[in-house]
Amino acid sequence: MSLERVTELLDEKGFGIHRSRLARIETGETSATVEDVYALAFVLDTSPANLVVPEPDTLKPGEKLKDEPGVKLLGRADEPGEFRAWVNGETRLGDQKPDLFELQRPLPDLLKQFPTLSPSAVREMTARQIATYRPRREKKQ
Repeated sequence: MSLERVTELLDEKGFGIHRSRLARIETGETSATVEDVYALAFVLDTSPANLVVPEPDTLKPGEKLKDEPGVKLLGRADEPGEFRAWVNGETRLGDQKPDLFELQRPLPDLLKQFPTLSPSAVREMTARQIATYRPRREKKQ
């Protein structure tokens, strides 16, 4: 899709990103703001994560993610799947504190992880309990 067409789509949806700014973002001369990424994802009918980190399965075997102009991968180019899962809020990266990461996950995500627990029971769990939770096995009769 051309830069002109993307600019038209942005204008149609009320996002005020000038064509010259888009060109500078594309070449890495300037970085995209969070708002730029959201607007671009919206008009391109994709998710912000898809603009920031490509799908791991689009890479050739043995190929690693590369830093794109304006996008740094925090030194995680070796682990595209893990990096993408982190961007999507599905897992933490290496040295992040598991307790704090788990504590900030949205309740609907936690309810998917703990389908047998009520929302109130999940809300009362501490971050450490969430991070180390192992479901009880049903006793055989």
